[in-house]
Amino acid sequence: MASDSRRDPHRRWTFFVFFASIVSLVLVHGPLIGYKTYANVDEAYAAALAERLTEGYKLYQGAVSQRGPLMYYIFELIDRIDGWDNIVALRLWALALAIAHLGMVYWAGRKLLSRSAATIAVGLSGYALSFGFPPEDGVAINGEPLQLPALMVAVVLGFTAVRCKPGSKERARALIIAGISLGIAIAIKQSVALHVLPLVLYLLVDAHRRHQPNRRFWIDSAILFSATLVVPLLFVLNSAYEGTLKDLFYYCVTYNTQVHLRPSPRHFTWLPTFYFRLNVQTLFFIVVALLFGLGLAYLRRRVRSARKQATRTDAFFALIRGFGPREYLACHLALALLSATAMYRFFPHYYLQAAPFMSLCVAGIVSRLANRRGDRGWSVRAVTVVFMCFVLFVSALACDFGERIDGRVSHDCTVTDVAKLITATTKPDDKIFVWGFSPWIYGYSHRRAAGRYVFETYVTGFVPW
Repeated sequence: MASDSRRDPHRRWTFFVFFASIVSLVLVHGPLIGYKTYANVDEAYAAALAERLTEGYKLYQGAVSQRGPLMYYIFELIDRIDGWDNIVALRLWALALAIAHLGMVYWAGRKLLSRSAATIAVGLSGYALSFGFPPEDGVAINGEPLQLPALMVAVVLGFTAVRCKPGSKERARALIIAGISLGIAIAIKQSVALHVLPLVLYLLVDAHRRHQPNRRFWIDSAILFSATLVVPLLFVLNSAYEGTLKDLFYYCVTYNTQVHLRPSPRHFTWLPTFYFRLNVQTLFFIVVALLFGLGLAYLRRRVRSARKQATRTDAFFALIRGFGPREYLACHLALALLSATAMYRFFPHYYLQAAPFMSLCVAGIVSRLANRRGDRGWSVRAVTVVFMCFVLFVSALACDFGERIDGRVSHDCTVTDVAKLITATTKPDDKIFVWGFSPWIYGYSHRRAAGRYVFETYVTGFVPW
């Protein structure tokens, strides 16, 4: 039996795809680990703010930013474990989050699609995290990598809940855990809140299929929404207890809408930004276009079916007839893309929220086509192996090129030279204030922040780019 297991080509294929993806990530992350550099300015400012939290300053008063509170408390936990200026440890955490991304995608693929689709999705995710994004976004710790595990737990357990018997303890338990997980993700970064909608739609479709009374759907939805609100409300209550509720609301809501995401007076100001993103993420947008085209064709078929129905209710359920795991994932992908692009300023790391769903959707299509051909997946496995060998080869080149340029990604040697000067002319207990948009000087110089603003944007009301 053990011999048969070792000879299982599917198992060996999955192992190779995982191995190649992880090695690729290690190679891409390697130069930054070796040269102890930040990948993104967001990491540096979050670490500097987290250090102020460890000193006892209150979030949104003594340490100011506009993201969800849990993001900074996670950085505070990392800082308490490894030290706020331990860049190597931060880089290792970034690598661990990237590997966890692969594991969560595989788990979701196995639960919602198939073993083959899960393996293909892992390979696509390995490529996406290695080369699908600019390095300062794909390698860095932003809000998206931190919230991804909780988001994927919510998506998978939401699907599990729908498959459970209505009114059962198993369904209620799955909905509660899914809601709490989604609430955790929302508390890290607010834009993920839209992902509750596909699950609500899935519950509605399931209630109709099972001929359940409307009351059952509303009860399940109430359980989900209540559980989703638990974690955000805990942070709101904690903020009220600390006397920072007004500040939390200002920075997380008012500042975000009126300053950080304020539109430019110029017409079509988003076009240059979109064009630039299209240049650096060309394959990403090509895949989006292909999936969008397939989605339109699917909707056209459903609309034609809905038009034949006698009542609006019948037409609605005819429209969503056939809603299953693939449609569920497609809805999550659409909402992730919407939340990433519906802002006046957007950066490539916003699309990290869409990456796992894109990988799963593409993998589901490829796996389904292979099954239709009846070749038992041999061609898919062969193509995947060749593709992953290519990814490994390019990762090795990336590691070599990264080593040749000293592992820098987002900045040149200016900030490290400034940090060396500060280190040589100040004492370890001295604090410094960096005016501008270079909070990584704090970490490179190993000097704590003297003020609550590590970005000048909160003082000037002006956001770069």
